[in-house]
Amino acid sequence: MPETVAIFLDFLSVSLEFFVFDQ
Repeated sequence: MPETVAIFLDFLSVSLEFFVFDQ
């Protein structure tokens, strides 16, 4: 389970970066 959470957080951080750069 912790591995899934780590992957989710990593994906979330990447999505956040793309969202910020897209603004």
